[in-house]
Amino acid sequence: MTRPAAKTNAFSTETKATPDRPQCSRTSPAATEMQKESAATCRPDNAELHELLEFLHDRYNCTAFVANDPVAIPHDYTSREDIEISGFLAATIAWGKRPMIVTNGRRLMERMDRAPYDFVLNASERELGALAGFVHRTFNDGDCIDFIRALRPFYAHSGSAHHPAGISRPALSPIGLPAEPVMDAAGVTPQSQRTEPRSGLGGFFEREYAACSDMRIVLSRFRTAFWQNEHRTRAEKHLASIDRGASCKRLNMFLRWMVRRDDRGVDFGLWPGIPASALYLPLDVHTSNVARALGLLARKQNDWRAVEEVTASLRRFDPADPVKYDYALFGAGMDGKLKPVKN
Repeated sequence: MTRPAAKTNAFSTETKATPDRPQCSRTSPAATEMQKESAATCRPDNAELHELLEFLHDRYNCTAFVANDPVAIPHDYTSREDIEISGFLAATIAWGKRPMIVTNGRRLMERMDRAPYDFVLNASERELGALAGFVHRTFNDGDCIDFIRALRPFYAHSGSAHHPAGISRPALSPIGLPAEPVMDAAGVTPQSQRTEPRSGLGGFFEREYAACSDMRIVLSRFRTAFWQNEHRTRAEKHLASIDRGASCKRLNMFLRWMVRRDDRGVDFGLWPGIPASALYLPLDVHTSNVARALGLLARKQNDWRAVEEVTASLRRFDPADPVKYDYALFGAGMDGKLKPVKN
């Protein structure tokens, strides 16, 4: 698969470049100060903060960062369906150390004959047995089989032009947000919402976003649709619920991969029906610690309210693409460059 090359790197500091610490193409006073005061709390003004965020974005959001990141798994594939499915499963197990996530993600793909779309759509009950024994932390083989079965209806080519076979959406959002109907009273999709029918996860997310223009509603509807068929209750814990206030870090990360498009060679930009401005930051311990250190986040809990707060803060610097700073915050946190104030 051909991917855009990363930008030429020329910046040199006392920190050597590695796959986890790729060099960037420019420096800045704020960034240089961050290098010198690695454990210090940084609270720059808005102009300095914007400069620092752009520096960190340039430093970390590049192909050199991909090899040891879960996004490396979907980069092994070329078709939209394979990228979607491998990306979704890689994001599902994306907790713990990154090298272990990548290793186990590739092991899972091997068990699926390195053909995730074909496996999801066509694997027999006997062939599902190839997943027996797979485990990543608390995500076990039974959970994996439930996820494969839950994915299958999204990729079935029969059924409504507006929803894959067996997939329907609730009329109202459980989180109480207003939603527009997909079809009018006569059962016809308004002209402004008509798009080429598509199956798969991308088709579902793009259609639902076209219907309501609110990713919070879409996340709620997706979880409802995903678990509508028979499954074990224990598997549900591996798909976060926005209705219960979860940060939905792994879902937001998956959406970032599929929606964002730039020249950095990291994200795929497969779903043009969703603007990058609609995305929310994948919030984890690294991004939240750095966000608090920079004054972008005041809330102490890493929940959905914190996600909304930090994403709103980042929109001040790039309203069209706030989550472009995801790797900026994550990379700085992983390298231990910025730490939150301890009260």
